[in-house]
Amino acid sequence: MFDALTELYTEGDLDKLRAFILHSSSWRQHDFTSYGNAQIEKQWLQSIALLGFKPLAEKQVVQGKGHSAIYFELANNDSENNRIGFFFEHNGEHIKRVNAIVDTTSLSANLPDADPLLISQFDHQLHPQSAHAEPSDLITLPEQYRDVVDQWWHIWQANQMASFGTLYDQQAVVKIAGLPESSGIEQIRNFRIKLSNQLNRSYCQLQHIIFDEQNNSFASTWCIDGDFIDNGEIKRIRIPLMSFVSLSDDGVITSERIQVDWLALQKRFALNASIV
Repeated sequence: MFDALTELYTEGDLDKLRAFILHSSSWRQHDFTSYGNAQIEKQWLQSIALLGFKPLAEKQVVQGKGHSAIYFELANNDSENNRIGFFFEHNGEHIKRVNAIVDTTSLSANLPDADPLLISQFDHQLHPQSAHAEPSDLITLPEQYRDVVDQWWHIWQANQMASFGTLYDQQAVVKIAGLPESSGIEQIRNFRIKLSNQLNRSYCQLQHIIFDEQNNSFASTWCIDGDFIDNGEIKRIRIPLMSFVSLSDDGVITSERIQVDWLALQKRFALNASIV
């Protein structure tokens, strides 16, 4: 449980911590309490954007019966370490309540705005472990690449940021519409985090996927639905995307190109603010 909490910040690993969260769990941070899987994960992604992917500099764990606490510091080369404390109620297997306090004076960025829960959009029947379609559900993939392609989609479907570090070559070529070409995972990881934080109650839908066995590559069309706050107005939008991904012989992603028609999207939904 404690390792999962630490790895959320150091690696962006949502899967491990997600396994400890109940549909009735609550997470309080920055004087805002999130309830349920969707709101809590949104708060995680905002925290990763502010604090994530930094090495652990110090940790202290205090174990109690039914309650535990953890304090850790994330190394920050630009200034003092980022310090975070957690006090949570649990039964050893699942977390019921979390109270997190961040030393925000050590942050270089402003705190994100809270995402209030709209009761009309909250389905208490939706279980946080619902199954979602994977690429291997849509097409027959070569055995040696099936896990890689499914895990690639899991990044977008389930915000599993840690997989950028395990699936991609560290010098992978990345080209995202509207952004300059880059080498490595930082740009595409930041793009994923920003999309998640810009869109409330978002959902990624896989549409079509094809795999080219001769060239070790695949292409996919998919979309993201979410609530975008445009100058204070909530707009439900859909972003169509197209991905072109190349793999090495041993199943490592060597390049990814993502196409989005940002101007058409802006015109269709009459957006005033930019999404990326």
